[in-house]
Formats: sequence, C-alpha cells, structure tokens
Amino acid sequence: MEGKPRTGRRYSQYANCPLPSAEDRLLFILSYLKVAALQVAHGALFGMTQSNANKWIHVLLVVPHQTLLDFLSDTYEGSRHDKPIADQTPYPLPEGSE
Repeated sequence: MEGKPRTGRRYSQYANCPLPSAEDRLLFILSYLKVAALQVAHGALFGMTQSNANKWIHVLLVVPHQTLLDFLSDTYEGSRHDKPIADQTPYPLPEGSE
C-alpha cells in the first residue's frame, strides 16, 4: 500500500454527554453486565432514552470483552484462539472425568 496511514479522529466529548467521565462509562457498563436490566430501565437510571442506552452499551461492551480476551487467555500475544498452544497447556482434569 502506498500513501499515508489512516488516522482515526480523536475522541471528543460533546457538551451534554450523558456519561461525561471514564468512571461514569465504567459504572454504566459494569452495572449493565451485573444487573442485566432492560435497556429502558438501565437508560432511565442514567438519564437517557432506550436508544441512547443501546448505543452506549454496544460501544462500551467492547472494552470488557477485549480485556477478558487479553488477560484471561493463555495464548501468546497476537494469537486469540491457538489450538496447538491450548493442547500443549497442561490442565489437570478431575479424576473420573476422562
């Protein structure tokens, strides 16, 4: 490929953002995952409509999902699901389970 690499736009927060700080966004997504409430009820708790709650949930769910993949995976960096590595990892099975 030739030319300049693409650069994404920098995140900019708008004036009436319902989740203005990183702590607010973290509380929003963790409470959603813990309670698994209806989006209408969860949005109402944070002062937003169901459609806005839906957008925020889908944007923010990427963070815990990616974190779990990165930190709880026994694969090497850059490999998400590497079967040979998983087969080589010695996980003892409980007696009588084989």
